[in-house]
Amino acid sequence: SIITSQPGQTCDTIARDNGLVGSDILDSNSFLNCNDIWPGTPICVPPTSNVPGCKHWVIVDSGLAIPGNPVTCWDVARPWKLDPTDIYNSNTFVNCDDIWPGTQICIPWKTVY
Repeated sequence: SIITSQPGQTCDTIARDNGLVGSDILDSNSFLNCNDIWPGTPICVPPTSNVPGCKHWVIVDSGLAIPGNPVTCWDVARPWKLDPTDIYNSNTFVNCDDIWPGTQICIPWKTVY
């Protein structure tokens, strides 16, 4: 999910409010300075690691896309022989047209061998 940061929040406080640890927030928002988050900043809060049906996690790398283009759900789905909607349904916090490098993505269990 995406939240809007409030004054005084840090990666640790956002993580604690969402059942995560601070590094989970930073891993999904590599642009952040965890101790100086500007109020009003959109923050990606990844799902917790016990997401039902999630057996594998990947970190999005810009190399998944055609050089110069953003990474999309299609780019993430292709190596796993999935439909992009499978990726979105397991990661509803992402913008499927522009997934930021460094974002942690759940690969649905049905595809992991």
